[in-house]
Amino acid sequence: MAAKKILVVFGATGVQGGSVVKAVLGDAKMRESWTVRGVTRDVSKLSAKKLESLGAETVAVSCKVQNSDPGANPMFYRPI
Repeated sequence: MAAKKILVVFGATGVQGGSVVKAVLGDAKMRESWTVRGVTRDVSKLSAKKLESLGAETVAVSCKVQNSDPGANPMFYRPI
């Protein structure tokens, strides 16, 4: 069997990200091909633990923007 691809889902404990994680892990064929890595701010939260129980890996990441470039502005993109 070929190595699984990794699907990284940002905001995995939120509504949109959580639905992506659950959809992929809930589909047997997709679950065979993909490892789901959920990115969240706090892996100790109950919502993160629930994703882990479904088979997702969870990773804590801080999205806090530092002033490393005073001319840069943070941007958030969310498709509608």
